[in-house]
Amino acid sequence: MEVKNKLSQIKYLLMTFLIVFSLFFFNSCGSSKKTKISQKDIEKSSVLKSKGKTIYFGFPSNQKSPIYPGCRGIQKYLRKCLKEKVKDHFRRNFNTKIIKKLGLKGKQRAIILFTIDKSGRVVNIRTSKRTHKKIRNELERVAELLPKMIPGENDKGEKIEVKYILPLFLNR
Repeated sequence: MEVKNKLSQIKYLLMTFLIVFSLFFFNSCGSSKKTKISQKDIEKSSVLKSKGKTIYFGFPSNQKSPIYPGCRGIQKYLRKCLKEKVKDHFRRNFNTKIIKKLGLKGKQRAIILFTIDKSGRVVNIRTSKRTHKKIRNELERVAELLPKMIPGENDKGEKIEVKYILPLFLNR
């Protein structure tokens, strides 16, 4: 039983890595210019420059994360508050009856990706393809309900787009 749980954890971590890798790959494919990702970029929580845009994955220490409405405090707390408020938003608004109607049992894994743009709105919502289509549609609906946030800033104080990846476990 314990071996099965460890195997599930390894598969989950591998899938998360593959999704992040595919985001880098597909963002760089649309341009005829080659995008180079240096070790320094990877160490700074994956900063990618492509087509004249800087795209951030995660939150480098020199960057201010987006601020969810109602969050206050120092930067470290604001990041934690954003994560908790987004998860809570999905818990409160996701229609779990869909899982029951589909006859799915146990925990359902889903990964949702979205961008918090320079104006603080949630855009470019995507979900993992392995998730059932009706669940994906519900996740996208709930993500569209996320409130406008205070956008993230780089170390120069400029507003930036921040990609957000949220793994979820859904129960009925």
